[in-house]
Amino acid sequence: MDPDRLFVGLDGRSLSVAGRHWTVAVYGVCDAAGRRWVQLALDGASHYMLTLRLAPGDGVAQAVLALSSWLGNAPRSSAVQVLNVA
Repeated sequence: MDPDRLFVGLDGRSLSVAGRHWTVAVYGVCDAAGRRWVQLALDGASHYMLTLRLAPGDGVAQAVLALSSWLGNAPRSSAVQVLNVA
């Protein structure tokens, strides 16, 4: 999947995990240094700023799975994180 399609597929998406809800705001997606990098915020029950590191070519499904998994164990307070998936 191309970075622009990933951006469009994630930006504004709603996520629900363990009865809590967030909206994804994507700031940028790029492929560099052999990885795919996604800068985003999650707004909802808590606010998080994340950089998601995926494998090259990973798409929306992989990003949503990684974010949902992380949110299931995320701290309750706001945090800035790099979430390494790849």
